[in-house]
This record gives sequence, C-alpha cells and structure tokens, in this order.
Amino acid sequence: MKPKSVIDSLTSEDPLSNEAFDFLVSYKEEDDLVDFKVDFDFNEEKGWLEITKDIMAFANTHGGYLVFGINDGTFDLVGLDKDVTQALIDTDKILQKINRYLDPPINLLRSKKYTKDQKTIIGLYIPASLDVTHIVSKDGGFKYPSGKEKVVLRMGTMYVRKSAGNHLVDSRDMDGIVHRRLKYFKENLLGNIAQIVEAPAQ
Repeated sequence: MKPKSVIDSLTSEDPLSNEAFDFLVSYKEEDDLVDFKVDFDFNEEKGWLEITKDIMAFANTHGGYLVFGINDGTFDLVGLDKDVTQALIDTDKILQKINRYLDPPINLLRSKKYTKDQKTIIGLYIPASLDVTHIVSKDGGFKYPSGKEKVVLRMGTMYVRKSAGNHLVDSRDMDGIVHRRLKYFKENLLGNIAQIVEAPAQ
C-alpha cells in the first residue's frame, strides 16, 4: 500500500519497502523527517561526522530518513557508485563510526538499496530513540588540506531535527524531549497494566 505521508512510511511494518522508496523519491522536499544527500565520502572523516550529527538529530526527535543519491537542491535522482553503495549498506560499520561520538550509543539503523531508472540510491532509516537522548561524548573534527581544523561535534552538545536542518537543543527542544519521553513511558505503563488485567486468573 502506497504511503500518503512520511509518517505513514516511518510507522509502517516495513519503513524501507519499495512503496516507501517510491514515495520518498517523489517527495522532493526536505523537512524534519527527510534529508537528501547527493553523495557520501566514506573515506573522509568529515562525511562521517556530518552523518553522525544527522542520525543523532533524527534519533533525538521523531526518527526519519537519510536518502543518498538524490540532489538536495533539485531533487533529481543522481545515483551512487558501487563503493559508496557498499559503505552505506553496511549498518554495522555505520554504527561503529557514529557511536565513537555518541552516548548512549545508537543501536538500531536500517539501510536498503533501491534502484530506479537504472540508478542506485540508499535509504537509511533512523528510528526515534524514545527511551534515551543521545549526546556528543567527545569533540569530533577534521583538518582541511591547509591544516586548519574544523570542529563539527562538540562534547556535551545535543542535536534535534527541526524543519530541514539539525539544531542544537534549546530549552523548548528539551521540553519536547521530556514530553515525548513521558508519553512513551506512560503508553508502556498503560500497556503493561492492560496485559495484567487481561491475563488469565491463574
């Protein structure tokens, strides 16, 4: 069944179904749930630091998708080469790379390859971390060819996803995180109570 919204895709039984990919490819908009990347340089620390921030922000908010192989300005389907595809399909490696800078670590990601018009794209699905909030555990930076260093991640900071970008957490964002956490625990508690009530007498 074709999703009618990104939320439909995120909350479906298979967030990386072909129907979800078809919807994302035709979405042509970046927002708090979708981020398009034209390419990914897996050989450079800069690339890993940037997607660490992306993944952290999605996980700390509502979850979302990173879609690689689509131009984030024109939304044209560009595709990825074989080496980039292999790097992005390996979720164990992605988790290993990003968790160098996160505490608590992110434990769940899903990645899938999708081909359309003979071009390969990768969809990375990031679930919302409902019971924890991820924080940068150490500084992360890279050096330009000139030798100048650029710090991308600073120890002690947190990011959330707002509109079409990643933002440092402010007081209102923290209120949102606390509200989502309380809602999650309340729903779990009510679910457990319902199971006890419905359980056989013995």
